[in-house]
Amino acid sequence: FDQFLASITELDELSTEWIVSSNGFGGVWSTVHTDAEITPPLFFLASWLTAQIDNAPELTRLPSLAAGVATIPVVYLLGLRSVGRSAALVAAAVVTLSPFTIYYSAEARGYAKGPLSLIWGSSPAGQRGAAILRRAGGR
Repeated sequence: FDQFLASITELDELSTEWIVSSNGFGGVWSTVHTDAEITPPLFFLASWLTAQIDNAPELTRLPSLAAGVATIPVVYLLGLRSVGRSAALVAAAVVTLSPFTIYYSAEARGYAKGPLSLIWGSSPAGQRGAAILRRAGGR
């Protein structure tokens, strides 16, 4: 925990560290379903899993990094399907070099998951997946 405190850049990262290091799986789940945290639970559960390997700050930030990196090919594939290869490459390069992508991918919070979810939901694969889930749920 002291190592993490020395490396945090934002107080909200301290909140993440407290939630994932002070609780078991059930504790993380119940904590993020209260007014103590307003971020959706997926990020915290992923951070809790990586914290089980080691409580190093880099591992707590790993889910954000994975979401940020995964956004790049999703942007490319969406661009490829909708506007063509050249525009898809430009869009992927813009996302790759975006200060927001870089910043949020390095932070121990769930913010990098937002653009990935939005872009994936806009893609044909995301829409097909949503349709499958709706049919499975009977809606």
